[in-house]
Amino acid sequence: MIRLATVGTSGYAGYLMDRLWELPNLCRVVAAATLDKADSPSVLNCTKQGVRVFPNLEAMLTAIDTRQCDAIIVVAGIDSHYNCAAQALAAGFHVLLEKPPVPTIQELDALTKLQQRTKRMTAVHFQFLYADVNQRLKALLASGTLGALRRLRASAVWPRPIQYFQRSGWTGRLRTDSSWVLDGTIGNALAHLLAQQLFLSTAKPGMAAPSSVQAELYRANEINGDDTSAIRLITEEGVEIICCASLAAARQRDVLLEIETEKAVIRQVDFSETVVRYVDGREELLGKPHPSKAEEDKSVRRHMLTTILNDLIQEKPQFLDAAACRPYVVALNAAFDSNGPPKPIAAEFRHTSVSENLQQMVIENIERDLEMCFNQRRLFSELGIPWASASPRFACNGYSSFPTNPLLQSLEPGQLSAAPRSSAVLTRSS
Repeated sequence: MIRLATVGTSGYAGYLMDRLWELPNLCRVVAAATLDKADSPSVLNCTKQGVRVFPNLEAMLTAIDTRQCDAIIVVAGIDSHYNCAAQALAAGFHVLLEKPPVPTIQELDALTKLQQRTKRMTAVHFQFLYADVNQRLKALLASGTLGALRRLRASAVWPRPIQYFQRSGWTGRLRTDSSWVLDGTIGNALAHLLAQQLFLSTAKPGMAAPSSVQAELYRANEINGDDTSAIRLITEEGVEIICCASLAAARQRDVLLEIETEKAVIRQVDFSETVVRYVDGREELLGKPHPSKAEEDKSVRRHMLTTILNDLIQEKPQFLDAAACRPYVVALNAAFDSNGPPKPIAAEFRHTSVSENLQQMVIENIERDLEMCFNQRRLFSELGIPWASASPRFACNGYSSFPTNPLLQSLEPGQLSAAPRSSAVLTRSS
């Protein structure tokens, strides 16, 4: 039985706690740190479940130690991931860390060193990488049956209303006064997709290391993070990855992922339905769609948590710890260093729609443009789209500190320290 404490209780943190309470034979939530008021539904629900609630992480770490709790789950805002995780590790706890693990490479490397020094474990919540279908697919790629990997491409249209970017102080932000955030398509909402492409673009364990990244990042909403992106990444093994996505569209489309190998083409829809089509005409079904997307989402997270908790109980190394996620953080940082601050899309190419009292910013013809990016393996500027402009290729060799782009460096109020600050700033989760 693993005893857990959480940083965060409402929003996604509350959703994740519901999944934890569905695993009573594996874990028990004993404490929580939250900004929510004592009479809020999230806090009342915790109290009902026997969870001790504290106003911040420092108060919780003062009241509990490793005799009462084994691990702390960080489900706070992206801007506070590093500080919360670092303080929890330093206090002797294992850390379960929501995606993205941290915004920058230097924070990731500092967290990895701290994990090694404290001999604690970390586990990152890229839930789809734990899914059976992707574990089977990774094993198939590693077996050599499909031949050499050649290239991958993915496309996603996940509309997010204007209110989505207004729900906290860090959402939609490139950075806060004290920390980088890099909230957006590959930095949050569809971080899973880029992480999955890196995971499946190598037959070796873990994720493929990027060699170069060329990225186009745009914003249609009144934010300074991105809501639309197209990225070309080349791995150190020479595999090309195309990832294009937008949160500024009228309606949601299936997430498409295609992997081309020497002997087959694998096509996956919405992280689940997966078909392997061999060049000799054979087909192999690796995964089927769930009858209910809502129930599938719960099931995927329960499976992820079950895997993590069982490994903690058995004291086995975590499949996806902070260090294993370095290629993803490198890709994320390199995308911003390639592009610089996300480029605004002019008003003439976007409009606002209203549905069920929610406002949605929509880029004209974005669904068509993303389909063209996917089909032709090109970035927006390479298709001649009028609001798009090219960015240079960014080489990742020796990359260890973000940012290097002068336009991003000018946004820093001071040198961002990789060491934990004296107190963690608790912000609401995604």
